[in-house]
Amino acid sequence: LAGGMGYLAVAGPLTRRLARLQMVMLGALLATLTLAAMVFAPDTITGVVLLLVFGFGSTLLHNTFMTRATQFSPQARGVSVTLFTSCQYVSIAVGVWLDGRVVDLAGTGALFALAAVGLPTALLIQIRRMRSAGASTTGTPA
Repeated sequence: LAGGMGYLAVAGPLTRRLARLQMVMLGALLATLTLAAMVFAPDTITGVVLLLVFGFGSTLLHNTFMTRATQFSPQARGVSVTLFTSCQYVSIAVGVWLDGRVVDLAGTGALFALAAVGLPTALLIQIRRMRSAGASTTGTPA
């Protein structure tokens, strides 16, 4: 929550300065690096700081994708956002269940390591799709 609030504090200048694809790449980088660092976090304070940075990066990703969802079908924006949000909530529910299984089997370090590999893999696929769809890499967000 606090990381997301940090994003909100700088969202205006950030969205004016970075293109959509750059925002996805920055969010992916921040989220991935913090997940990888969580594997080796030496104490609770470090973990909290890393989670704040993760919150900033994941909010950057979420807001960028949510904005994109409004453009899937301009004639039916409500349906687009509803489908996007429904998929997100189902994914979260399934993810929490799977995360619990991973923690039970291998511990939290394994969960963070898996997330540090899975998140960038999924985001690289999305970035490739955005580039092939002609998403801007510089200038004002498309």
